[in-house]
Amino acid sequence: MKYKKVLAVFNLLLFGVVVLIAALKAAPRPDLLHGTFSPVVIMELFTSQGCSSCPPADDLLGKYALKMDKQIIPFAYHVDYWDHLGWKDPFSSSVFSNIQKNYGKHFKLESIYTPQLVINGKIEMVGSDASSISKTLNQELKIPSTVEVRGNFNLSTDHKLNVHYSLDGQSPDQQVNVAVIEKDVRTKVQAGENGGHTLENFNVVRSFTTTHGQLNKEGDLSVEVPKDLEAANMKIVLFVQDKSSLRILGGAVIN
Repeated sequence: MKYKKVLAVFNLLLFGVVVLIAALKAAPRPDLLHGTFSPVVIMELFTSQGCSSCPPADDLLGKYALKMDKQIIPFAYHVDYWDHLGWKDPFSSSVFSNIQKNYGKHFKLESIYTPQLVINGKIEMVGSDASSISKTLNQELKIPSTVEVRGNFNLSTDHKLNVHYSLDGQSPDQQVNVAVIEKDVRTKVQAGENGGHTLENFNVVRSFTTTHGQLNKEGDLSVEVPKDLEAANMKIVLFVQDKSSLRILGGAVIN
């Protein structure tokens, strides 16, 4: 009888431990919830010059790009899966398509699409939905960032960026992303769904680099820059992203 009582107590304790572990796994991580730094909102648009429904989203992003400040940082990835449908987007890359695919898995979408806007890595919507975008931005601007990002760079003679970053509030399971963006470009589209139109694109990502391994408080990255990208039309964006949740925890435009 005594043995049965001990066994029952042991099973009860074991059950409690299992429940506790499950609860800890399900609970939101504190470092993703409680920010202490100024709010920063990263707007990632997935678009293509071959997509006829994308120009309104490109124009909307352009409105935010023209008034870009320390708090709202918009930019556009041109995906490559439209390239075989009549027009090869000169700014497209499979790297950008893979970023979107990763978001698609995270959001459990049946398929990825354009134009898609992802805000701070945690909310996605149609990139031309001005009302939803404005509402979400206002909400995100009330949430402090959990990581403060600072940095600087210099452009070498071989057209490479040497980027130095320093962080406050970071943790090892996050990564620093560097997006080299071209502020404003015009393209005469000669084929595909937008054939015959001249498209204007804003804050186009021309190069993307990310850190690997555990994230340190400070670090340096070497970033390739397209040779046709003029320094006067270039901006550099640094942002910190959680590897598992994909949430963006802080960011900055650096000089």
